[in-house]
Amino acid sequence: MGASFTTSGQNPASSSTQQTTLDVLLNEVRALRLALERTNQLGPRIQIALARMQFQEERVRSIARQMETAHNDALNTQNKRSQLADAVKGLDDRVNQAADPMARKQIEYEIESMKAQMERLNLVEQQFRGRESELSVLLQNEQAKWNEINDQLVSFERALSAPQGGAAQR
Repeated sequence: MGASFTTSGQNPASSSTQQTTLDVLLNEVRALRLALERTNQLGPRIQIALARMQFQEERVRSIARQMETAHNDALNTQNKRSQLADAVKGLDDRVNQAADPMARKQIEYEIESMKAQMERLNLVEQQFRGRESELSVLLQNEQAKWNEINDQLVSFERALSAPQGGAAQR
């Protein structure tokens, strides 16, 4: 059923060369077909992985921003608490120098109020530090997911650039 390209006037060596050429061309067509099939199979998977990677990148950025905000909030709270501690020290010096009992009482009240505020700020700072710690763990997990997707894309890239093994053997 195969077509023969030899004519009665051709020598057998010429016929063999034509057959070899046809075999090479056939093998090349098969290799191209396999390459197209592989590309068609990987194309949608690559698009899905890229979409997942973009989503994951945005997730990582968002968590990093939240973590930075929690860190800055904790630092600001710590600074406020430190300022209050300095103010309390200053008031402690004034309370010892105050001769008027009413002025002394007023300063002692301010000191107690500031100490209570410092305790509240300490609790708030702990909450910010806890949130920062939680976000740090979450960020590591999300970065690990990003790395997995990146590894998938690298494997797709390798699959696309890999030589066609066995295509010429068909």
